[in-house]
Amino acid sequence: MILVKPNYKQQHTALPANQSDQISFFNTSIRPKIIFGYLFSVFAGGMILEKGEIPSMKFVSDFPIILASQSPRRQELLGMLGIDFTIVPSTKDEPNPQQFQTALGFVLACAAQKAREVATVHADAIVIGSDTIVALDDEILLKPKSKDQARSYLQKLSGQTHHVITAVTVLQKNSELSFHETVKVTFFELPEAWIEAYINTADPYDKAGAYGIQTLSGLFVKEITGDYNAVVGLPIALLTQKLVSAGFVSLAGSGVRC
Repeated sequence: MILVKPNYKQQHTALPANQSDQISFFNTSIRPKIIFGYLFSVFAGGMILEKGEIPSMKFVSDFPIILASQSPRRQELLGMLGIDFTIVPSTKDEPNPQQFQTALGFVLACAAQKAREVATVHADAIVIGSDTIVALDDEILLKPKSKDQARSYLQKLSGQTHHVITAVTVLQKNSELSFHETVKVTFFELPEAWIEAYINTADPYDKAGAYGIQTLSGLFVKEITGDYNAVVGLPIALLTQKLVSAGFVSLAGSGVRC
């Protein structure tokens, strides 16, 4: 069990005046993960080089919050809310995807299983379970178990459009909320040399579909339609809306309590 407490005391470095107009929230040459840091800093009163959040955008909850995932990507995205949460990973094996008629049914079941397992031990907490899959036509591409499988996945994805589906289940006592985001992702045609170089790194093997859009393999991506963060592993904007609507979290200092 790991308690995560966001740190707001990061050092910010101002951009030189002649460079300040070279960075835009809409500049796609900057990774969206970093863009959020810039966006928050614009609201705080100036562009910065280093990522940082503003304390006035901190969310709070009257309940303990648990993320049922050991994914560092999901931990980072949930940390954007500035809220304390505990990491309690699920330990059960995922269900067999062949038992499901659709990729969506499978990923929803995976997210629900994670949340329900952890919630049995932490009944008073808000438990968030999430799972992400890559689906190409009718085939589900999970985390590759070997170099050969990673190569096969990337060869199939090369030059094609596939779907990334991230499902989320939020549990709190008798309340259960499930939702998902589906994103269309199109790859460039991948040279075999690129595939071979990439599968010889450690990067593909903990990621559905054998790639991560936020890592070096983001170079494979021609375009996406949908929520970038859902491809990374957690649709944090939609999750925040759901948590606020359910009364589980609120903006600190807003006068509205959970």
